[in-house]
Amino acid sequence: MLARTALARLRAQGQASSVRDVAHISRQLAHTYLTSTTATTHLAIAPAVKTFRSYATATKTKKATAKKSPAKKTATRKTATRKTATRKTAKKPVKKAVKKPVRKRAAKKPVKKPAPKRRGLTERQKLLKEKAKTRENIAQLKATALEEPKALPGSAWVLYVSEVFRKLPQGEKTNSVDVIKKAAADFKNIGSSELERLQTQASDNKKRNHEAYTKWVRSHTPQQILEANKARNSLKRKLAVYKKNKINDDRLVKAPKTAYFAFFLERAGSSEGSVPERAKQASQEWKNMSAAQKQKYEEIARQDLQRYLKEYKSVFGVEAPRARA
Repeated sequence: MLARTALARLRAQGQASSVRDVAHISRQLAHTYLTSTTATTHLAIAPAVKTFRSYATATKTKKATAKKSPAKKTATRKTATRKTATRKTAKKPVKKAVKKPVRKRAAKKPVKKPAPKRRGLTERQKLLKEKAKTRENIAQLKATALEEPKALPGSAWVLYVSEVFRKLPQGEKTNSVDVIKKAAADFKNIGSSELERLQTQASDNKKRNHEAYTKWVRSHTPQQILEANKARNSLKRKLAVYKKNKINDDRLVKAPKTAYFAFFLERAGSSEGSVPERAKQASQEWKNMSAAQKQKYEEIARQDLQRYLKEYKSVFGVEAPRARA
């Protein structure tokens, strides 16, 4: 009876009691149960203890569940908040991408390829190159040497042969050698009147040639005539067929005499024999002369050199090569 009354009171106050108190009371009831000697008391208390234990366990489980439930709600709210944020982001207007101006790339500098290695020239190529160089040099010399005007026939014989060739029919093949041989035979038997006409015409041609030549020379400067004469000398050494003489121009400065040449001119005028013989004899005498004997001719050479230097500067406007040396 006492146990039942206690259980009834506990049931009425169970909601207000804490879980700890319920557990304490349960232990006390169990102790009372174990010390009881009567079976009746055991049978009456056992259901009540079992019921109270079940009640305590259920109460504890409910409280634990109640504590965990707010966490679920918070997670649900966070998810809802994320969804709302996602929807709001989707509603925002999308900005159109602005194309950035494309910068033009600087043009790459062309890479210079290394020049291919040249092979050495063969002997034949070297020979051809040398011949081409010689031809170019000769062409330049000929251009510098100048070309005088074509002269008219200056003798009766040359005039007669030119007239014979002029009378030949055009387009007909003839042997020049045969024509000249026949003209030479006819010229020997020519009449006096015809010969006089040819001589008069030839004399007139000489005058005309001299006038044309002088005019042509004056059309060039003394420096051009000097260079032309140098080129003609070079062509004579290089080409055996080149036979043109120096251009005669009285404006050109005569080269200065040497001491030996002054002696030779004086000695040659008083000696006899051919020019080579007189030159050989003068050379031998010059070698045998003393320094005092040569002094006379050396003075003549110094005076002539001064004359040459003055005239050269007056004509060409520059100092003579010998003065610059």
